[in-house]
Amino acid sequence: GIHDPRIDRHRGPGRMGVRYGDDRPWAHSSALYPVALVAAMAYADHVIQIIRTRQYRDAAEIGVWRGETAERLLQETDLRSLLLVDPFEATRNDFIPDAGDELPIRMRAGGRYQCLMDQSAPLSQLALDQLVLEVFRRLNDYNHVDRRQRVMFLRLASPAAALQVGAETLDCVLLDAIHLYSHVRADLAAWRPNLRSGGLFMGDDYGDAGVRQAVDEMFGPSVRQENGVWSVDL
Repeated sequence: GIHDPRIDRHRGPGRMGVRYGDDRPWAHSSALYPVALVAAMAYADHVIQIIRTRQYRDAAEIGVWRGETAERLLQETDLRSLLLVDPFEATRNDFIPDAGDELPIRMRAGGRYQCLMDQSAPLSQLALDQLVLEVFRRLNDYNHVDRRQRVMFLRLASPAAALQVGAETLDCVLLDAIHLYSHVRADLAAWRPNLRSGGLFMGDDYGDAGVRQAVDEMFGPSVRQENGVWSVDL
């Protein structure tokens, strides 16, 4: 479903829309591809294997971008519900970070944090608005299988979205949002209460200093890392 205060006019019968009833599952490398896409494909493979092996039912992905990972999760796992969280805001893809936040090398431009995703410049707000509608439309197809609403979408910043999710209602939280220490730390703190006992926190780009520092500070020796993908059992 979609929860987006700016594009509520797009909601209606047969479209993705946020439900607040108790029926919500979370109620109360190839040279042919860009580097970022190759990394995303490997990350998705890892996530899919874990979700299948552990038979997880309810998951959230924080940081959606073009929805490639989300679509593979819907196609290749038996997830009952997938909550997608991304504000799609240009100001969160290109900004001056807080003092003390070390910039990832590939996201550094003149002292600014820039999320390029193998593009020459961050997307404009207009381009992001167009992208989010395209992603919504594509993933909404998975809500018509067996008349289930399998996909929900919160177009909100990560900590704000976490407040709309019930405690201990998710098996897995996949974190791939802003790769700065202060933001990762806030995301981890915000989503931790939403994970069930035995659930899993997971993300990529553990090699980025801010990601590694935040994850290690919160979880210490419990952190596992393989090829840049980190995970923690709760």
